[in-house]
Amino acid sequence: MISNARSDTTHPVQSNADISPLYWVASSVNDTSFFFQVANIDSSPVPFTATIQNIARSKPTSNSAKATATILAAAPGQPANVTNSLALGQQVVPKVQSVQVTKLGQNLQFSGTIPGGSFSVYRVDI
Repeated sequence: MISNARSDTTHPVQSNADISPLYWVASSVNDTSFFFQVANIDSSPVPFTATIQNIARSKPTSNSAKATATILAAAPGQPANVTNSLALGQQVVPKVQSVQVTKLGQNLQFSGTIPGGSFSVYRVDI
């Protein structure tokens, strides 16, 4: 997940969520692929709205874009420290979901809920 989010520029982020229990970074590569990586260290899900700022150099796009989120989290009912093993290789499996993103001037805005005890990578291609 992280290897597929290699980038060359970081971007400031505004969010309605507190820094803890969420920790995030926004970045881009070639000003066409934007990544928002976020970890939730709490066991409870956290709703959020995030705005990746200063995408001014990117090519023009419509006001909305589709994005994907790859989420790695323990299944409901599993402990947060669950791991895969040779015997149980499917305990924690990344899930991909679509996310709606809105372009607001030189910013990208999206909302979602970050599952408890998870790491997520949001990718927006414009």
